[in-house]
Amino acid sequence: TPPTQVSAQASAPAATAPSSDYIGSTPWSNSDSDAAEGEPAATAQPLSFSPPSSAYSTSAQAPDSSLPQDDADDRTQLGVRYDTARVTFDTGVTYPFGGTIVLGRNPLAPASHPTASPVPVDDPQRSVSKTHVALTATREGVLVEDLHSTGGTVVVRADGEETPVLPGAPVHARAGDTVRYGQRSVVIDG
Repeated sequence: TPPTQVSAQASAPAATAPSSDYIGSTPWSNSDSDAAEGEPAATAQPLSFSPPSSAYSTSAQAPDSSLPQDDADDRTQLGVRYDTARVTFDTGVTYPFGGTIVLGRNPLAPASHPTASPVPVDDPQRSVSKTHVALTATREGVLVEDLHSTGGTVVVRADGEETPVLPGAPVHARAGDTVRYGQRSVVIDG
């Protein structure tokens, strides 16, 4: 017998024929179908759909009591959380940030940090590369990564100890440390 026809709302797109590996036991399948074994059941299209008012809706909902408590507590929460840091440039400008920033004369986010925010630095002496150094806020401080600069990058600890930052070998800087890149510098405030 042919599958039962299900009418859908006029604005819904036409259904395509299912493949032979169609899974008929889905919550939206027609469980009362008279279809022969092995044939797909016709699926009902929703009669109406109201999308949420915002993709970032913050309406609070009570946990589903049918879930075990562990599962209800472990549900993914929508949102992005960055550790934050604050640095002070040698010009006196203080810059708070979360995630990663890239410093340079004309910086671009490198492939290693595609979401990094570029922060251009004025350097008439050209001691700073176009894309010189990446600073990433972490719980431990700021992760400093030289991006194959020609002028080099050094973390100067609060006690005066200097730690060179080599490309591919990032170094953590803490509050009070100074990051020297080319002839410019930035102090980690926290």
